[in-house]
Amino acid sequence: FNESLPFATIAEKYIKATNGVAETTITSLKKAGNFNFTAEALNYPIKEDSLYVHPLDPDYITIEADSNILPVGGYTQTNFTIKLFDKHGNIINNDASKFTIETTGGLTIGSEIADLNSEKDGIQTSTYEGTISGAIRSGNKIGPSKLIVSLTKSPEIQQEFQIDLIEDPNIKI
Repeated sequence: FNESLPFATIAEKYIKATNGVAETTITSLKKAGNFNFTAEALNYPIKEDSLYVHPLDPDYITIEADSNILPVGGYTQTNFTIKLFDKHGNIINNDASKFTIETTGGLTIGSEIADLNSEKDGIQTSTYEGTISGAIRSGNKIGPSKLIVSLTKSPEIQQEFQIDLIEDPNIKI
């Protein structure tokens, strides 16, 4: 095998074939995706092929929103996107990832995110793509509020996003 793969290490430099099959372990170093590699055997032509490297286990969550400030009143909203990554920054898109989404300060999540288990606190949802997008609606209490997202099978993998609820600038007394 070509030893200089930019994405992985190979367990053995020289591999013995048994019944025409040679096996080894290739360990991802960083990037997930499709990669080309070459293999050669004595007295046989060089074999070129590709290999798909899967993302590793989930490591961290990010939350992005169009705004982190909303007027109070429950009628304004902002769009948000949650993303799940492995320790190398690859999006986790190779398995179902289940999340719990919770809010504080009276924020509510839009109906576009289905609650898969309404008997548990928060919204229980999942994704195969590693991303979830939706809208969050303002509450009625001025002050800081939070969108809190945690991975169901590893609750220690959690992220919070603060949204400040302010007095509606259009209300005049």
